[in-house]
Amino acid sequence: MLSHPTSPCPISTDTTLPHAVPRNAVRRPTLGQVVAYLKYQSTKRINVALGAEPGSVWQRNYYERVIRDEQEYERAWRYIEDNPTQWQFDRENPDYVSGGI
Repeated sequence: MLSHPTSPCPISTDTTLPHAVPRNAVRRPTLGQVVAYLKYQSTKRINVALGAEPGSVWQRNYYERVIRDEQEYERAWRYIEDNPTQWQFDRENPDYVSGGI
């Protein structure tokens, strides 16, 4: 397995594996690898900026969605804008308070 020196995303070059990438092929990361790298790099920077002990600042996983029209885009945008205000009601919040929307 190979990985970028600062990336948690391994890329297999073992050509005996059916999903392996030949050594000379252009390697394009999957969406999951891009998200993992973003989380990894931003976590490092946030912890350094805050002077915090190394630790996660992200909830696990992510949700991907295809936006097909303007209405879906508006709903997604509204959700992204409003989501931080709901953190106090999220069960994954260590300070969870029941009774959220």
